[in-house]
Amino acid sequence: EYVSSTSSVGFYDSSSGLWNISSLSVGETVTLNISVKFKSEGVITNYAYLFLNDSLIGESSVDVTVNPSASQPVHVNINKTVNSSNVSVGDLVNYTINVGNNGSVLVENVSVNDTLPDGLVPFVHDDNLLNGFIGAIKSVLLNQKDDDGVWNVGDLNPGDNKTLNIIARVTGAGEINNTAKLLLDNAYTNMENNNSTATINSSNNNITGLAVVKTVNSSNVSVGDLANYTINVSNNGSTNLNQISLNDTLDNSVEYVSSDASVGFYDPSSGLWNISSLNVGETATLNISVKFKSEGIITNHAYLFLNDSLIDESSVDVTVNPNASQPVNVNITKTVNSSNVSVGDLVNYTINVGNNGSVLVENI
Repeated sequence: EYVSSTSSVGFYDSSSGLWNISSLSVGETVTLNISVKFKSEGVITNYAYLFLNDSLIGESSVDVTVNPSASQPVHVNINKTVNSSNVSVGDLVNYTINVGNNGSVLVENVSVNDTLPDGLVPFVHDDNLLNGFIGAIKSVLLNQKDDDGVWNVGDLNPGDNKTLNIIARVTGAGEINNTAKLLLDNAYTNMENNNSTATINSSNNNITGLAVVKTVNSSNVSVGDLANYTINVSNNGSTNLNQISLNDTLDNSVEYVSSDASVGFYDPSSGLWNISSLNVGETATLNISVKFKSEGIITNHAYLFLNDSLIDESSVDVTVNPNASQPVNVNITKTVNSSNVSVGDLVNYTINVGNNGSVLVENI
């Protein structure tokens, strides 16, 4: 934060950063003093650029290491809650993590580790899912979390609060403790509370005997190949069951070709297969033919519901290789706006990367 400045000649404008020196005689030196107040910790680099006739002719910089103030302790708190503490295997639970800066200083690079324990599987969900809407479900982590279970919160100004919701499916019985832990730079040593745990107690109430098994006719294919997913839903219990449905939402990396179901109808746009009812010992079958559009490991999930409650799940992986007949054609070019310049000039480099082929190229 700018406080004040004094200069031996001219005037310093703190809003623009301009100090107009005007002229210097041979052997003459002029001085500018700027007083500032540091608002946040870290390594602060400050630059001074010297111009003659609007051409850059010199530069000087200094680094200042700013530590947290002992008189202004870091007060970052974390709180984790769950919408229901008594659940059954197959239920969905909603964890809410709140991180807040209750102190008086900016806290930078805040992150939270929340790796779901055994007995929980993370979900991305439609807002209506908890109200019974089946919708399109994908068994992937929330966009705000990476594959290691880390939520990158970012910087927190005093008074800031940020929230992450994680929907998880319960897959195990017993007491399940789920802990979220704050991850801060080593400079922050005086935190008040760096972890929070939410506990659920799960029981296995799925005694219906309803089960789903999903298979694929080929688990190793190339881009452009076709494959057939087969989904079998069986009633292995002792009671005829009604209101049975299944959700199988296709990945964006595959293209729907066709499908046939022994009962009901499969809607590829929503992923919903309405089976309706199954008698004891009866099995319903759905075949889905797809075409693979891009390489990678494609995981496809089938979720089985009874009365809009998740009962079972089955998934298969398919490794998709690049198609030799569709070679990767990625090109890069770099240009500069001027090849003949002088010291102090500005130049503009342009880098262009293009995919001139016919297949998706990932992780460039």
